[in-house]
Amino acid sequence: MIRSSILGLAPEVSVSLIGVGSFLLDRRVSNGEFLEYLRPARPDGWALEAEWVVKHPGIDQRRLDHEFGYRRTRSRADGGLSDGDLAPRASRAALPGAGGN
Repeated sequence: MIRSSILGLAPEVSVSLIGVGSFLLDRRVSNGEFLEYLRPARPDGWALEAEWVVKHPGIDQRRLDHEFGYRRTRSRADGGLSDGDLAPRASRAALPGAGGN
């Protein structure tokens, strides 16, 4: 059984968190802009309002690298970022706290 073999290793394995980092995209997208692009509807058929999104899930804005007018994500050549670009930037931000460069 895998579970018992993992539990058997627990006394031999130690993990430490020595640095924390994050990275946020510069572009902030309001609920209004986001909902204008998506045009979602409530179950009763009415359009979803930006205020509802703040009240219920508590989201006021997002940080996205997306050009809504063009209906596409910006390419790296155009200065855009992909999901794979975020982790290395956050990792670099964690290095000073971990004693690295």
